[in-house]
Amino acid sequence: MTIKQLQQEIQRIIEDLKSPLASKIGKLAVDSVRQNFDEGGRPIKWIPSQRAIREHNKTLIDTGALYDSISYEINNNNNTIISVGSDIEYASEMNDDREFLLLQDEDLDEIEDLVVSKVLKVFHE
Repeated sequence: MTIKQLQQEIQRIIEDLKSPLASKIGKLAVDSVRQNFDEGGRPIKWIPSQRAIREHNKTLIDTGALYDSISYEINNNNNTIISVGSDIEYASEMNDDREFLLLQDEDLDEIEDLVVSKVLKVFHE
């Protein structure tokens, strides 16, 4: 592989980070955050809310609006390529009390594997 070919492949990886690979990472992050809701907090369980105790339900899942609002966005205009969050007004307040916008170590490992495999693929093509 020539230097020029390597530069082209690196540029392709960078472009891929802005779309297909970024989408995979975004979906993985959204799934992880939703799993935090499903498990009632990870790695440390949240203190159950009074509503959840009273209704025998899950904390932070009442109508499902907050859970359903978790999404990702790919922003190529600044250094933040992928953002994960909610557009619901009270989301940041809820996150302060019970941190749900949190990736787990295994998620970071999986993201690293996705990126590394993409880079290694360039050198084995």
